[in-house]
Amino acid sequence: MKNKSIIFLIIAFFLMFAGFDSSQQYLSSIFYTKNFEMISFIALSILYITSIPANFIAPFFCRKFGLKKSLFFSSLAYPVFIISIVLRSEIMLYISSVIIAFAGSMLWISHGTYLTRSTTNKNRGFYSGLSFSFLVIGSAITIFFMSFFVEKVGYNVIYFILFLIACLGSISLLFISDIDTVEKHALHPIKLIKKKSMLLFAPFIFSSYFIVGSIISRIPIRITDLFGLGYVGKIAPIFGVTICIFSFLVGKLSDKYGFNRFAYISVLSSIAGFFLILVSHSVLMFSIGIFLIGLAHSSFLGLNYPILHSLFEKEVDSAMALKGVFCCMGIATPLVLSMFVGFQVIVITGIVFSAISLLSIKYLFSIEKINHKY
Repeated sequence: MKNKSIIFLIIAFFLMFAGFDSSQQYLSSIFYTKNFEMISFIALSILYITSIPANFIAPFFCRKFGLKKSLFFSSLAYPVFIISIVLRSEIMLYISSVIIAFAGSMLWISHGTYLTRSTTNKNRGFYSGLSFSFLVIGSAITIFFMSFFVEKVGYNVIYFILFLIACLGSISLLFISDIDTVEKHALHPIKLIKKKSMLLFAPFIFSSYFIVGSIISRIPIRITDLFGLGYVGKIAPIFGVTICIFSFLVGKLSDKYGFNRFAYISVLSSIAGFFLILVSHSVLMFSIGIFLIGLAHSSFLGLNYPILHSLFEKEVDSAMALKGVFCCMGIATPLVLSMFVGFQVIVITGIVFSAISLLSIKYLFSIEKINHKY
């Protein structure tokens, strides 16, 4: 029954984010005005800033309503967001960003808690990696096929289809079985953040999502400056393809060989990738750099649930909430920095954070002794 529920959970997120991520892909053309960049910045700022306090509040609701109800009701915010885009209302977009911030906090805390509590040390990495790989694959496939029809049938039809896809994702969550949420005396995120283990793991989370923030901010501009606008679509997708393949692969291998060595591979890949992106002026070397930072982030996706469960089994939902806080901070940092500094500063900052992450997880693993191996 647990394996069946996990499969439905993976299917639900596959469908939900196929609709949600695809709707974001066409957001700029829907709101095509000379002031769109400001609208986009405000919406993203609202989303990430609101997500930080939301992640501290969300565990209370997840515990109160249970994981299944939390997953289902929070998932309904994603079809609502898609509809707000169709209405072409700036105010609705901002309101939806706030809703998504709170709902997304509940959704991802419940997702991480459900998946880790439904798996064992022998298969947790496998299912974690599989979940994130399918999520990215669903978005990529949907965006690809929609590109053939969007000009023929119009945005309203496309967004209605995306709305239905997201709704199917929510419906899929009705087929999972409910499980216990947390221990009765689990720590609140505010108290958990004071623990040494969380403080040491935080740089690993932050640096991994700093990569994501860099990918959606300065790196595409750098590609355009070096090789031309046409190369953005040729080089940037390497990041997504790498996540599709290696999230699952790293997660599966970590079940067998332990996750410590793959965590080291992740941060070392990040340092090497950022360095190549910083110094490269050829398409090949820049592409290798994108592949390496993609490998770094995909490795984190396959490893973070198993590591968090090993460190904080009794308060895993609070750990997932804090992970969400550091994820948002990691993404937001390069976005904000991009308003004031250039590409080189962003990439060098990424190298520094990755180096700090390497030192912190090395010390973490030395004091916690959590390297599972079978």
